[in-house]
Amino acid sequence: GWTVKLKKERFIGKEALRKQKKEGLPRVLVGFEVEGRRMPRAEMEILHDGETVGRVTSGGPAPSLENRGVGLGFVPPALKAVGTTIAIDVRGRAVEARVVERPFYKNGSHR
Repeated sequence: GWTVKLKKERFIGKEALRKQKKEGLPRVLVGFEVEGRRMPRAEMEILHDGETVGRVTSGGPAPSLENRGVGLGFVPPALKAVGTTIAIDVRGRAVEARVVERPFYKNGSHR
């Protein structure tokens, strides 16, 4: 809303943006932290209640956070709340994860 003025007469993508504004976004980007040692990677599936609900866009170890695995991925808006439990399909195995606040590292949070 603050970057694009829908009142402008014409521009490419105007109708798609109007539709999203009216109906809401189909997916949102969330940060998540993985439980255990398996690391999330781009293109892995995000699961909720055993069903695929999204994809990891990026992920890996976070050395500044005690070698925990973190990542970003798109999920339905209903799963965006901090603390929501999801899973990441890591090589055929569902690894538990939870949605966390971004940014992952805040100055002084570890060292």
